[in-house]
Amino acid sequence: MKYTKGEWKLSSNADNKFIRETENIDELVYLYCVDLPDHKCAIYSVNYDKEIARANAKLIAAAPELLDALIELAECDYTSGTHLSCAIIKAKQAIKKATE
Repeated sequence: MKYTKGEWKLSSNADNKFIRETENIDELVYLYCVDLPDHKCAIYSVNYDKEIARANAKLIAAAPELLDALIELAECDYTSGTHLSCAIIKAKQAIKKATE
């Protein structure tokens, strides 16, 4: 699978609000950027609800770690408790990044 490798993270952009004009009406919209290793603000999460916009961006930023953890769990040798424990720790770390 091809995607940008490396850490994806929420942008440190402080101002997450912008005004969008739609049919002559100004609307307040919240924007969160996800930075990729080779591009600043490469992926956007936009929503009228600030909490939803941020939660979506955090989930996007955690996508590579979530995918890696799922692959490791799917390929896990369940007869080896050590390998399974490591896979579960990795999965919990990815979930934490996506949700906190």
